[in-house]
Amino acid sequence: MKLACQPITLDLRTTFRIAHGASDQRFNVISSLAAEEWIGYGEAAAVSYHGETQAGILKYLTELKNTTADSEKTNDPFLIEDFLNQLPQGSQAAKASLDIAQHDWIGKKLGLPVYRLLGLNPQNIPETSFTIAIDKPELMAERARAMAADMSRLNGSCAGNNGLRMPIDAPQRSSACACNCPTVEGAPPFAPRQSPRTVDGALGG
Repeated sequence: MKLACQPITLDLRTTFRIAHGASDQRFNVISSLAAEEWIGYGEAAAVSYHGETQAGILKYLTELKNTTADSEKTNDPFLIEDFLNQLPQGSQAAKASLDIAQHDWIGKKLGLPVYRLLGLNPQNIPETSFTIAIDKPELMAERARAMAADMSRLNGSCAGNNGLRMPIDAPQRSSACACNCPTVEGAPPFAPRQSPRTVDGALGG
């Protein structure tokens, strides 16, 4: 499979502000794997607090060119595990994008969406979360309400008893959190009974 990659800049609708900082753009990378007449695409997210940068992802993928990972003769596109296992140490985001691209290629080759390729039922989608960025309380509440109909958990940012309170009518509030917010940002989202009693608890304080 022939490998290619290119940077992509994502302009966010609103400023995304969490404990790690604020941003108005995301700098990701699109990877592709081509064989026969099909091209599979994947995307690598450059999340700085996971040690990933757009430049680092591009460097990793570029260095794979002209190796066994970039050869139509040596790679059977259906051998996903073999392909991933031969990749050198380095950017996990880059590897994930190639994993996605290979699944995309196989789905296109067979004329199947990836969920059917994996034998998954789209009616039984696992729970996920959506982060409400730190902002004025009324704006946070508005965004939370807009998402509440489709989300069972909201990963909102809260400032504890000394900061803002969030008047968000979320489907599930954390009964343990002192601020009565949906869940506490600063760590992976918690189910209601798992939420720490304070924001300091969520951040290890």
